[in-house]
Amino acid sequence: MQSFSIIEPGELRAIFRDELRAFRDELKQAEPFTEFPELLSRRQVAELLGVSLATVDNWTKLERLLKHRIGPVVRFRKDEVLAALTSLQKFQRAGSLIQTQN
Repeated sequence: MQSFSIIEPGELRAIFRDELRAFRDELKQAEPFTEFPELLSRRQVAELLGVSLATVDNWTKLERLLKHRIGPVVRFRKDEVLAALTSLQKFQRAGSLIQTQN
C-alpha cells in the first residue's frame, strides 16, 4: 500500500529551488565538451569580427561565412569564422590595392 504526503506550495517551491541550484552547480563544475566546436550566434560573429549584423548576413549570402542550421537556429563554427576572417582580410587588402592603383 502506498502512502502520500501533503506538501505545502512553499515547501514544494523550496525543494525545487534547492534541486535546481544543485543541478546548476553540477553543470558549472562539469568539463566542457571539448570534442565539439564552439558555435556562435549571428550577433556573436558580428561582435567577434567588429561588423554589423547586415554585414554578417551579406557575407553569409556571398558564402564568405558558412552557416549551419540546427533546427530553426543558425549558428557559425568559431574555427570557420576565424578562418574566413583571414581570407576576408586578404580580400580587403587586395581591394584597397586595386583602388589605390586607379
